[in-house]
Amino acid sequence: MNQLHVGFGRVNITPSMGTPIGGYYVVRLADHVKDELEANAVAFALGDTKAILINADISGLFTQFSEPICAYISEKTGVPADHIFINCTHTHTGPEVNLNRKIVPEKQEEYFQFFRTRLCDAATFALADLK
Repeated sequence: MNQLHVGFGRVNITPSMGTPIGGYYVVRLADHVKDELEANAVAFALGDTKAILINADISGLFTQFSEPICAYISEKTGVPADHIFINCTHTHTGPEVNLNRKIVPEKQEEYFQFFRTRLCDAATFALADLK
């Protein structure tokens, strides 16, 4: 009989200063940290089937950016990309992750790479925590 296993992982996704902040339709750049931002992952395993739910403290994430992140996590963890789900808290004081708005492109690309890696870390930690 298969048993459900669950694991949890948490990482810090606070951007560096100067990273564009999403929301409100005006240009804002990170200039201080009041509260650290997090990404939390919960992994589920039932037999050989695994799935990962990730929640990130950002305003939102368009499909054109979430799909490559899920593919990256899939490549690193072996969990199929269509079993990886990313949810956002919709905070208007988190970093701009959608690269369509070219505010400070080099900072946005730098943050996107950091964000992708940290979400993968959270997923990896959750998988390692399965019990």
